[in-house]
Amino acid sequence: MRTRATLPTGFGRRSSRRRLRPRGSLVVLAGVCIAFAILFFQVVRPLALPLFLAAVLALLAFPFHQWLTARCGGRVGVSALVIVAVLVLMVLAPTTLGFVVAYRRSLDAVARLDRAVQTPDRFDDVLTRAARLSGLDPDDLRTRAAVAIRDGEQLLFRKAVQAVGGAAAAGIGLVLFAVAGFYFLRDGPSIVQAWEDLTPLSLDHDRNVRRQFAVICRAVVLSTILAALAQAVTLGITLGLLELVFGLGLMRWLVLLFVLSFALSMVPMVGPSLVWLPVSVWMLYEGHVAAGLTLLATGIVVVSNVDNLVRMKVLHGSAGMHPLLALVSVLGGLHEMGVLGVFVGPVVAGVFLTLLRILKEQLESHQAPLPSSRTVARAFVPTGITTDRGPAS
Repeated sequence: MRTRATLPTGFGRRSSRRRLRPRGSLVVLAGVCIAFAILFFQVVRPLALPLFLAAVLALLAFPFHQWLTARCGGRVGVSALVIVAVLVLMVLAPTTLGFVVAYRRSLDAVARLDRAVQTPDRFDDVLTRAARLSGLDPDDLRTRAAVAIRDGEQLLFRKAVQAVGGAAAAGIGLVLFAVAGFYFLRDGPSIVQAWEDLTPLSLDHDRNVRRQFAVICRAVVLSTILAALAQAVTLGITLGLLELVFGLGLMRWLVLLFVLSFALSMVPMVGPSLVWLPVSVWMLYEGHVAAGLTLLATGIVVVSNVDNLVRMKVLHGSAGMHPLLALVSVLGGLHEMGVLGVFVGPVVAGVFLTLLRILKEQLESHQAPLPSSRTVARAFVPTGITTDRGPAS
């Protein structure tokens, strides 16, 4: 008679615990990784934008970096250093010069106004007319003007101090951007290899994310250039037509105004308004009322909005992003991050959509179809038992 083997008491329970132990440890490890990821993000959050821009720089400049490395005899570090140094100088030199010139011009303008108000022989007619219209005493109006100018000087000084503080923070970010850009260019392949060894994503999904990131970065740069060109061309055509119709004497300045419009169109929230607004004011001052109002209306309605249309079209065609999503990402990034948000917003939106697609693919791959009830019933029918369709085979 065959005896049935008995298992020691608690053996099944201990074995089940051992089988469940790897899953529990995996959950604990994932929770610890998420906690440290949050802490790490809090540490690098103030520096995330310079690092992100350095990665974008390395991505866009990598083909030129390879070409320059070949010209430098294979010295990768020299090529990376040259690219980063040239880019930093291109950013730093015009910014510093513009800040210094603007600050000096502002001080000179305030000083001239202060001297003009304090001089009894100047602006008497203006003050008399203003006092007559407002019903105030001319001496009282002069005193108020002097106080307003002094307050303007104090406000200008406070703004200058804030600008110096912001310049210090921007300088730290620029240094980090330069250092990170240098290492991303020099050690790019090894950094990518290390990332592929550490990322929990599959190799295909990881490369898909990085490929989409590169596509969106190039699309954003292309859309920025084409948007600036569209604004400059629109403003140039408008000025040319106004010159032909009204004879304003702007023909010799058209090329300069076109170049200025193209350069200023790269700056969000300001753009070519620094060109068409002063020109329209000059037209009104010279008595060309129709031309000035036409340029003012065209600048507000057409020139200031054509860039958004071009960006949406380019992002939709190059990166496959819906025009509404492109507009929302550009405007949202502009609101949250300022000038750089125009570039960062679409990139974040595009990568987020790619991650959502990968997540959907993973969920669909793990959802196996449930067996039908007939299949389950047949699985439990013993061999030789007949069913309604005959004997089971």
